[in-house]
Amino acid sequence: MDDDSRSLAHLARTCWSFSDPALDILWRSQPNLWQLIHVMPSDLWVATTENAFPEDEVDEDDDFAVFFQVINFVRELRATDWERFDYYGRKIQALEYPNDDISNDINEDTVTVHEDILAALSSYRPVLNPLPNLKKLTLNLNLPHVPKCIPFIQCFLGPSITRIVVIMDHSDTMYPLYSMMSRLCPNIQTIRIHESSEMSDYSLDIFQLVSTSQHLVDVQFGHWIVPTPDVILHMGRLSSLRSWTEFRLPVGDDLLLFTTNDGQFSNLRVFGCYSYFERDASKVMDSMKCPFESLSLQLLMYSELPPTELISSMLRNHALPLSLTRFQLLSGDHRIPPGHAVDVYQSFEPLFTLRALQSLDIQLSPHHALGDSWLAAASRSWPLLQTLLIRTTVTRNATMTLGGLVPLVQGTSGNLQ
Repeated sequence: MDDDSRSLAHLARTCWSFSDPALDILWRSQPNLWQLIHVMPSDLWVATTENAFPEDEVDEDDDFAVFFQVINFVRELRATDWERFDYYGRKIQALEYPNDDISNDINEDTVTVHEDILAALSSYRPVLNPLPNLKKLTLNLNLPHVPKCIPFIQCFLGPSITRIVVIMDHSDTMYPLYSMMSRLCPNIQTIRIHESSEMSDYSLDIFQLVSTSQHLVDVQFGHWIVPTPDVILHMGRLSSLRSWTEFRLPVGDDLLLFTTNDGQFSNLRVFGCYSYFERDASKVMDSMKCPFESLSLQLLMYSELPPTELISSMLRNHALPLSLTRFQLLSGDHRIPPGHAVDVYQSFEPLFTLRALQSLDIQLSPHHALGDSWLAAASRSWPLLQTLLIRTTVTRNATMTLGGLVPLVQGTSGNLQ
């Protein structure tokens, strides 16, 4: 519990008139049901320590053992168990991690809920809605017991849900849940899928969820997912859509669907995608004339040439010099050994027209470099710049020095990080 939470808890205990408002804030967001189960009768549940890797023969004195806390019921639920659960459960609006933390680290501070608790809640009769005001739901399938809870999550789903976040390496347990969300959660505004491995097996289930959601504002697919033509058309028609990031561009004629003609993508302001080839990303930038505020482009294939074509096509969008505040351009296969670098000032010079830029993150190939002269020009072009990240593996023939940063820091009024 942080200092603000401790202050609220103290206020709730000492001042009756502030008790309910303070408790509303304290209970509004929880990472899981751990605290809610704790308010139920003490003879109903028990918290125990488990090994995160039970197949390993380790004990608590083993330096390599990873233990965490898990809570479970020890008897059947009774009608008299629900009073405090109902009172606090109505206050919970989000089951999510503070600051959108998606860490998969398991340690002694990790607490989780056993799947038997979810099974008991979902099968209890008469049927109940455990969290009637739940709006935001985060499921981290990389944490212990969470995948086994998925079949019972339906009891938390309903029209109040507006945000879904799923974190996983790879799991087929989500198949039925995406289908249930399509039926039970018609008001979803945010869908975010965080994954680190290919998951094409159930992309269609995700697409079904997206295609039936009519109020989407923020969508993040995961970098393995290539949207189908139907999904692209649906996204383009949504006037509510403001952000679409972390997906892989299709190839061929499907690229033509990324267009602002006929009012498509009318309110899209944040866009980020992966592309194997610069020419494909360039085609999309040529046809998407949105006044982007944030743009992230990652090229997956290595090229010895700087991304001149992509930068040029992007800047043919005449709205960007005044609208774009954040730009990220990552490129190439960086397993290529670094060699003598060629200065690519001219290729990146067009970026100086982005007068509203506040954050720039670019990744140079092992054979490209930017020098002090580029930094000096940047100091004159980006007075609002706050964050500059230039990723490079150049070790020879580098032309950028720490001294070159001085005019840049001075030119940005000391706001540069």
